[in-house]
Amino acid sequence: MKPEISIPEVFREHFDECFRHFAKRFYTKMPRGSKGISKALKPMMVFCGVHENTVNRWLQERGEIIGAARIKTSCFLELHGYKIIEVERLSPVL
Repeated sequence: MKPEISIPEVFREHFDECFRHFAKRFYTKMPRGSKGISKALKPMMVFCGVHENTVNRWLQERGEIIGAARIKTSCFLELHGYKIIEVERLSPVL
């Protein structure tokens, strides 16, 4: 049996607040127009299966994250230490 990996909690709130917090932290480390921003966006792009422009729109609050992309983004945030209340309230799969 593999040992469980513990991810330190960064922030705990509803999805929208967690994503805004993530975006603020992202732009603090990588301001808009910075060299290498495409490379920094790549992990989210690949994980969520979306284009760079889509992630940029999300981060700049110019588009809503819906459907499968919202679920994937929730998982991405959880893997990065965010505790999303909506995810915590889901019933476990038997």
